[in-house]
Amino acid sequence: MFEKINCPPAVAKTLSAQIKLGAVAGAYIFAGPDRDIKYKTALEFVRILNCKSPHSGIACGNCAGCLSPLPQTLNCSRKPGCEQNPPCHLCLTRNGKSNMDFLLVTSDKSLGIEPCRYLIHFMTRKSAPGVFKAAVIRESEILTPEAENSLLKILEEPPANCLIILITSSLHSLLPTIRSRSQILRFPPQEETCEGITQSDLDLARTLAQLRDLGSWKELFGELKKFHDVSAGKNKTPASARREKTHAFIESLLQKAATVMREKPSERLSFEIDYMHECCQMLKKQRIPNVVLSRMLVKGIPSFLGENKQC
Repeated sequence: MFEKINCPPAVAKTLSAQIKLGAVAGAYIFAGPDRDIKYKTALEFVRILNCKSPHSGIACGNCAGCLSPLPQTLNCSRKPGCEQNPPCHLCLTRNGKSNMDFLLVTSDKSLGIEPCRYLIHFMTRKSAPGVFKAAVIRESEILTPEAENSLLKILEEPPANCLIILITSSLHSLLPTIRSRSQILRFPPQEETCEGITQSDLDLARTLAQLRDLGSWKELFGELKKFHDVSAGKNKTPASARREKTHAFIESLLQKAATVMREKPSERLSFEIDYMHECCQMLKKQRIPNVVLSRMLVKGIPSFLGENKQC
């Protein structure tokens, strides 16, 4: 049930309706800052699709599809101690509850073309009758351009009963051709928001802009250091956690900028939006988040937040 995992009501309504109508899309993009909720929604979506006895869009919890809800995991990295010689790039892990027709692609670095080739091979293999074959790419914002291009064909013409979900904290970091071939579902921030930007992000952006305008660079870099002081999570290094947090912050600024642009369009704001998209691409190419944000601030971005404006 989507409600138990704090899935946004609009997303839950859309997915539930598509399940009931049998109109599930071949590819989705789950976009928003909270990766855990997007991933849990993907797991629940696949579980319901593969449930043998669903009732009103809710999985029964007793069938084989419900009892094996977890994917096998393809981790793209050069792991020490890999049994292959030379070490392979792709390590596939399973446990007793893994669904052999469900694949998770993840990485602590960048996602190149090799895991995408494996994903395509996985999706084109035959599955058991009546089973939805599914794949989730958990850090889609770190796909390389070559990897994204390799996915275009299968996204445009997915095999029957196949589903690919791209999870991202930065929608604009994905190629337009990827976005146009997928159904985009937006997961808004869980915090109270002000026109698409969380209050904490808004406060941080204003603090950084004020310190920049005052020339207080030492204090500014201190704030950036605190912002990037994050610990590693499950299947996530501190570096990838910092990139993800920075992606989400810039994405929030982009949402705010888009709102201001609709009300007061200007060439300056158009430049800022384009440069923030470029920053997302820099992060995708493994640039250091602290450097990306510093360059953005030096260029006078953001300048559209207003003076002490309240939500």
